[in-house]
Amino acid sequence: MLFGALGKSVKESRKDAPQSGMPLKVLVCGRNRLENVGATALGELLKELGTLEELKLPQNGIFKEGIEALAKGLEYNKKLRVLDLNDNILTPTGAKSIAQALQNFQDLEELNLGDCLLKTKGAQAIAKVLKEGHAKLKNVYLGHNEVSRVGGLAIVEALSDKESLDLLELDGNHFGSKGIADLEAAMEAAGKIDKLCAFSDDEGTSEGEDDQEEEQEEETEESTTRVEAGEFLAAPTASKLRQLGANRAQKLVEHVEAQEASSNEEVYLDAFVKLSSVVDSEEADNVCEIAQSCADALLGAAFQRATEGGRVASLVNALLVRLGLIKEHPKEVVLRVL
Repeated sequence: MLFGALGKSVKESRKDAPQSGMPLKVLVCGRNRLENVGATALGELLKELGTLEELKLPQNGIFKEGIEALAKGLEYNKKLRVLDLNDNILTPTGAKSIAQALQNFQDLEELNLGDCLLKTKGAQAIAKVLKEGHAKLKNVYLGHNEVSRVGGLAIVEALSDKESLDLLELDGNHFGSKGIADLEAAMEAAGKIDKLCAFSDDEGTSEGEDDQEEEQEEETEESTTRVEAGEFLAAPTASKLRQLGANRAQKLVEHVEAQEASSNEEVYLDAFVKLSSVVDSEEADNVCEIAQSCADALLGAAFQRATEGGRVASLVNALLVRLGLIKEHPKEVVLRVL
C-alpha cells in the first residue's frame, strides 16, 4: 500500500539522516477507496511527517475506526490549516476523535465535515473544541449531518466570536423551521448573519426529536459497523449490504474473483442470486438502488469473462435457470459396458 510504503521510507531515511524527512505540506486524495485500511496506514505516515498543512480526503468510505487512526496521526501536524473529510462515515464516535485532534490546530482556516453522519452528539463535540481558540477559522462546512436544533445552536455559539469567519454551511440537517429561525437569530445577534449559508435543503424535524436523538444515534453506530463481502454472501441481509460501504459493488466483484472457482462465470451468478434475496426481505427499505448497482457489477464481470471465452450462450442459460425462467436439463450420462 502506498501510504504504508511511504511511512516506511520516511522512517528509514531518518535513521540515515535524522534531520532529513519528507516536508510534505499538502495531501489531496479524494474519491478513492482508502477505507479503514488505507486511513490507518495514512495515520501512521502522518505521525512521521509532522509538516502537513492541508489534508483533503473526501469520499473515501472511511468509517469511525479509520477516522480514529487518522486523527491520531493528524495530532502530530500542528500547522494544519485545511481539513476536508467530506462524505466519509465518521458517526458521533469518529467526530469525537477528530474533535480531540482539532485541539492541536490553532492555525486551522477551513474545516469540511459535511455529509459525515456526525449527528447531534458529533456536532456538539466539534463545537466544544472550536469554541476555545481557533481564531483563524474562515470556512466551516457541516451540512447534511442529521444534526438537530440543539447541535446547530452549539456550532453557532462556538463560532460567534470568530472574527475571520467567512462562511458557515449548515444546510441539509434536521433543524426544522423553528430551528432555522433560532440559528439565524443567533447569527444575527453575533453580527454574522451574512456568513450563514441559506437553508434550501433542510430535512425538517419532528416534535421530541432532540429527546430521542441519543437512542437514534446508538442505533446508527451499530448500523455503520463494517461488514466484509464474504460475511454478506454467507448470510445476506439488507443491513449487511449497506454496511459493505460506498464501494460495495467492487468489493463483491473482487471477493468473487478471489474464489478458486472464479474461472467459472457461474460463481458470479450465485453471488447475484444471494444479492437479489435481500430485495424481498422485510428490512429492504431503500436498498433496491444499492442492490441494482451491485448486480450490474457482478453480471457485467460475468458476461465479460463469458465473452472472452466464447461462453455467452451457456451463461445466459445458467442465468435463466437461476431466475426460474427455464428448467435445467440434467446432463446425459453415457454408460459403457466393459
